[in-house]
Amino acid sequence: MYLEEYQAGLHEPQSDFSSFIPAMINKQWEWKTPQINVLLEQANLELGRLGSVNVK
Repeated sequence: MYLEEYQAGLHEPQSDFSSFIPAMINKQWEWKTPQINVLLEQANLELGRLGSVNVK
């Protein structure tokens, strides 16, 4: 499944309201934009730095 084409779910009309039905997320993710790999790597590095901070 391409990340760019992912939809979080859909609204199902009911009698007096509509309900949100979420989409399954446990799929193999792929993306068409290679820049996402760079951004994910940068985010991972920043999370590692944040985890190494000692707060007292």
